[in-house]
Amino acid sequence: MAIIRINLDKEVARVIHLPRFEDTPLYTRVPDCREGYYDKAEELSSKSDEWIKKSQLTYGSPNNIRRVFITSEGVFVHFYQPIVYKGKGGNPSLMREKKYAQFNPYEASASITQGRRDYVITKSGLGALSHPWVASNIEEVYFDWTVLLSEDVLNMGLGNLLIELTAKPVPGIEKSEIPYLIFKHFCCETKYDEDVRSRFPRLRVVGYIQQLERVYRMVDYKPGEETVEDMGKLWCANEIVKVAGADPACRILLYNIPGVSKYNLEYRTREGIYLYDLEVLQPYFEKRNKRIIEYKQRMAKEQEEQIVTVKSEIEKQLDEMYERDGAEVVTKAIKIMFTSKELREQTLKEMSTEGKRRYKKFFEI
Repeated sequence: MAIIRINLDKEVARVIHLPRFEDTPLYTRVPDCREGYYDKAEELSSKSDEWIKKSQLTYGSPNNIRRVFITSEGVFVHFYQPIVYKGKGGNPSLMREKKYAQFNPYEASASITQGRRDYVITKSGLGALSHPWVASNIEEVYFDWTVLLSEDVLNMGLGNLLIELTAKPVPGIEKSEIPYLIFKHFCCETKYDEDVRSRFPRLRVVGYIQQLERVYRMVDYKPGEETVEDMGKLWCANEIVKVAGADPACRILLYNIPGVSKYNLEYRTREGIYLYDLEVLQPYFEKRNKRIIEYKQRMAKEQEEQIVTVKSEIEKQLDEMYERDGAEVVTKAIKIMFTSKELREQTLKEMSTEGKRRYKKFFEI
């Protein structure tokens, strides 16, 4: 049997970089774009007349990729916004999936674990997020043992993860850096966390889920118009994943990127390069961020307006004085006790809601 050689990056790229024509993404550039091409795959001179014509009607952007799931049954991808279709037909869905074109992971796994050389698998699939097109706005990345079939993953120096993460029954969701180390190794030019934040400023979690395809099918995720609260939720933060984590046959390792807000205002668009970014993605993120800012302001205001019933010690003393001696004595006492504006403001802030209303005029704030 001839050896089957598989490049996982190419397999994954065919699914996540959409739309495609003649096996090349339709990442249409803005008119008169002067930005140089990062890769020969983007050179317009290498495209057919049919591809160029198609790219004027249908196009997307690598910056539109939100979540990626690399499983043993194929690849799933979530987008922020629908792909542009100016002609008839088209698929407006924000979720896509596709089986692998060149190999069966189960056959490859059997071959590798039995010591045969029927398959030679290289790369990791994760590299499709960074070369030649960078999915800068990716928020979540999940994969299963399919990625661990790669010889390049085996040679990372982390041991034989294919055996380690599939053979040992360990129930419960583990917090582990292993998925993140694999991602960083194949998606960044250095091993520094700063490089990850620079290239992928929205990335919040990288996870390994042994039975990812099964779990993915069970999660009732409905894309579309989101509330601000929905924007902050991770795909993996649901009861299905928690239950799956209790199954010893479904090892789950999750790594949450530190310092990334769930209401992240940072994003990357290249509206000077990609037509999709100019027409769709930039306006989308501007509107999204405006909603988040307004939400935060509203929450902060509501928190300030929450009724506080616990009285401070100073407030209790002033209440006794007010009931016993009257408002005039309280006014004189406050002027003597609180000589600075800063002290008066801090004292009033520590009072209950009732106390703030009663004593604000006495503190002359």
